[in-house]
Amino acid sequence: MTLPMHQDAAAAAAAVLRRTRMILLLLLLMFSLSSFPSVTAECPEKCLCIEEIFFCHKKGLDRIPDRIPPAIKVLDLSYNEIMDIESLAHLTELETLIESYFRNLSNNNISELKHGAFANLSKLQSLLLNGNKFENIETGVFNNLTSLEFLLLHENNIHKLDSEIFKGLTKLYKLTLNNNNISEVKNGAFANLSKLQILNLSNSNISEVKNGAFANLSKLQTLLLNGNKIENIETGVFNNLTSLDSLSLHDNNIHKLDSEMFKGLTRLFKLMLSNNNISELKHGGFANLSELQILYLDNNKIENIETGAFNNLTSLKVLHLDYNNIHKLDLEMFKGLRKLDKLFLDHNMIRHIPPGTIDSLTSLSLLWLDHNPLTCDCNILLFVNVLKKSYPQRDVLWDNDPSCHFPVEMKEKSLKEITKNDFNCNVVENELFYLIM
Repeated sequence: MTLPMHQDAAAAAAAVLRRTRMILLLLLLMFSLSSFPSVTAECPEKCLCIEEIFFCHKKGLDRIPDRIPPAIKVLDLSYNEIMDIESLAHLTELETLIESYFRNLSNNNISELKHGAFANLSKLQSLLLNGNKFENIETGVFNNLTSLEFLLLHENNIHKLDSEIFKGLTKLYKLTLNNNNISEVKNGAFANLSKLQILNLSNSNISEVKNGAFANLSKLQTLLLNGNKIENIETGVFNNLTSLDSLSLHDNNIHKLDSEMFKGLTRLFKLMLSNNNISELKHGGFANLSELQILYLDNNKIENIETGAFNNLTSLKVLHLDYNNIHKLDLEMFKGLRKLDKLFLDHNMIRHIPPGTIDSLTSLSLLWLDHNPLTCDCNILLFVNVLKKSYPQRDVLWDNDPSCHFPVEMKEKSLKEITKNDFNCNVVENELFYLIM
C-alpha cells in the first residue's frame, strides 16, 4: 500500500531522528573516552581519534589540523574558531549520515568557501556549515560532492544564490539556507537539485520570489519561506512542486492571494499563511488544493470572505481564521467542508450567525467562537440548538465558552446557557423543533 506523501515525509524524518540519536550516542561515547590517550598515533593534540572517528569539538582551534588521518569517516570540527577551509582533498573516505557519520564545520568563523575546498570528497553525504560568517560562495565549490544528501548553510550572511551554485548536487535531499540575508530567489537557483525534498529559506530577508525559482523540484515535499519580507508571489511560482506536502508562508507581508497562486500543489497537506496582511479571500483561491488538510489563515486582516473561497477543499480538517477582522459569516461560506473537524473563528468581529451556517460541517468536533461581539438573538439561539441537535455526543463549543456581547442585559452570558426563555422568537413551523429544549 502506498503511503500518503505526508506519511512518507514523517517516515523520512523519523529515520533522520534515529540516525541523529545514534550520532549523539557516539559522541557521548567519545566524550567519555576523552580522558584516555588517543588510540591513533596520527591524532593531533587535544583531539580524539578512534579508528575512523576524528573528534575535535570545542577545542579552540583557529585552523583545520594538519594531521587528519586520510581514512576517517567521522569528522567533527564544530564550535571552534576556524576561519578558512583549506583543501581536504586527501580525505577521500569521508562519509556521513547514512552510516551514522557526519562531517561538521558548523559554528566556526569561516568567512569564505573557495573553489576546491571539497575536491575529491565524492563519498561525502552530509556537510554542516551552519553558524559561520561567509557571505558569498564561489561557483563550483560543491561540484564534486556527488554523494551529498544533507547540506546545512543556515545562520550565515549569504546575500545571493547564483544559478550554478548547487550544480552537481544531484543526490541532495535536504538544504537549509534559513537565517541568511538573501533578498531574492532567482530563476533556476535550485534547478539542479532534482532529488531535493526539504528546502528551508525561512528568516532570510527574502522580498521577492520569481517565477521559475523552484523549477525542476518535482520531488520537494517541504518548503519553508516563513519569516521573510515577501509581499507578492508571482503566479506560477509553485506550479512544478507536484510532490509538495507542506508550505510555510507565515510571518511575511503577503497582501493578496491570486486565484492561480497554488495551482499545481495537488498533494499539499498543510498550508501556513498566518501573520500576513491578507484582507480578502476570493472565490476559488484554494481551488486546486483537494488534498489540503490543515490551513492556517489566522492573524491576518481578513474582513471579506467571498462565497466559494473554500470550494474544493474536500479533505480539509483544520481551518484557522482566528485573530482577523471578519464581521459576518455567509450562509454558504463553509459549504462542502464535510471533513472539517476543527474551526477557529475566535478573536474576530462577528456579531451575527445566520441559521444554517455550519449545517454542512457534519464532522465538526471543535468550534472556537470566543472574543467576538456576538448579538444574542433568536438566530443565535437557533444556531446553539442546531449544535446540540447535530452533535449530541460532542461539546463542540468545548471550554472556550463564547458569550453574548449584545444586548447589554445579556452581556457576558455564555452561549451554552441561553434558552428560549431569554427571547420572544417567532419562527416558522419547520424550524420550531430546533427550539425545543
